Amino acid sequence: MRAIASAAGCTTGAIYPLFPSKEAIYAALLEDSLTGLSDDVRSAVDDADHPAQRLRAGATAFLGYYRDRPQEVTLGLYLWRGIGRHGLTRDLDEALNARLDDTLNIFASAIADARRCPAAMARAEVAALLVLHHAGRIEVLGADFETVAGIQIDGAVTRLVDKPSG
Repeated sequence: MRAIASAAGCTTGAIYPLFPSKEAIYAALLEDSLTGLSDDVRSAVDDADHPAQRLRAGATAFLGYYRDRPQEVTLGLYLWRGIGRHGLTRDLDEALNARLDDTLNIFASAIADARRCPAAMARAEVAALLVLHHAGRIEVLGADFETVAGIQIDGAVTRLVDKPSG
């Protein structure tokens, strides 16, 4: 807390009334990030009419948000070290997961509108691409983010929306 206060140009006594711990500061930063993400995705989806357009616009906005803010990817991935979650209380973790779910449910809505059920698949594909990009693995493979994102999003739209029910 002393290091955070020093970087903010104040005393620890000035921080504690606002944030009782480092975890509370982290949670506030992550909540702001997730709110910005949700706002961007919602705005993109609201401008599209067809479920395929909504899914494509939402996924593009989601990935673009984090492509333009790599520090916020790190902020979100901090919780995931190894297999388990670390660093926050159960209440903070649940509140932040609910914020992320709000955004991911926008994708589920686009898929449900097209009568497709596997919303988790779209969520997983977007998340996998984001982690690959953040880890620098896409560039190592000789590709760029926009190209791979386009391929992944086109594939997800085909599988989840355009494919006839069967």
